[in-house]
Amino acid sequence: MTEMAGNVKQQGYDTTPDASTRTIAMNRSGGVVTTDPAAMYDQWLRGGKVFSAHFATEGGTSTIEANATVDLTEPLFRLTVPSSKIVVPIYVNISTVAVKVTGDAIFMTTSEGDTYTSGGAAPQVNNLTVLAAADSAINSATSSCTNVFDGDSALTEAALVNPRQFGSKFFKTGGLFADYEYNILKGDPMVMIHGLSSWQIQGILTGALECLYEIVWAELDKSELVNS
Repeated sequence: MTEMAGNVKQQGYDTTPDASTRTIAMNRSGGVVTTDPAAMYDQWLRGGKVFSAHFATEGGTSTIEANATVDLTEPLFRLTVPSSKIVVPIYVNISTVAVKVTGDAIFMTTSEGDTYTSGGAAPQVNNLTVLAAADSAINSATSSCTNVFDGDSALTEAALVNPRQFGSKFFKTGGLFADYEYNILKGDPMVMIHGLSSWQIQGILTGALECLYEIVWAELDKSELVNS
C-alpha cells in the first residue's frame, strides 16, 4: 500500500516563493488541497476565510434603484477590499420580488481604490464557518472588508478607476422571473480582486425592485497572489 503525507495547516497556511519546492497541502480530514474551485472553497471555509452578506435582517428585502441605463455610480451592492487582502467572489444570487423587464441587466464591476462616496444600508455580514455561541472562540474571524453597503437607501459611488466588468447577464422575454446568479462552483470564471480596490454589483433595471440577495466571498492574504 502506498502512503502519502502532506502538510496539514488550514488556518494561515504558508505561501512559498516561486521556483521553490513545498510539501503537498492537506486538510485535517486527509483531503489533498488542489486548485479546483470546489477544493479551494473547502479549504477557505475550513480556515474561516469565507464570508456572506444579506439584508440586515433574515428574510428582509433590499431595494434595487431604478437605472434605465448604465450608471456605475449607483450600485445595488458594494464593498472595499483592503490593501492587505485579496477578495474572491464565490457566489452571488439576487432574486427580485417583481418580474423584470426585457432588457434589464445585472453585472459586476471592480475599481482601483476605495470609490465609496456616501449612503447605502449596512447588510449583515457573517463568517460562513457557522459556530454555536459557546464555540465562538474557536474561530472569531470577522470580515476585513470596509464600506460594505447595499442600496436599500441611496448609495453613491465615485467615478470608477480602471473599471473591469464580469458576471454579466441580460434578462430576456421568457426568463424575466429568473434569478441573477454568479457561481464559481458551477463554472463561472473565478476573479481575484487585489486591494486596495472596490467591488460593485450594478443594475440596469426598470422600476425600483425589492430583492432577496446573498453574496459570498473569500478573503485571502495578499501573498496568495504575489510573492511580496
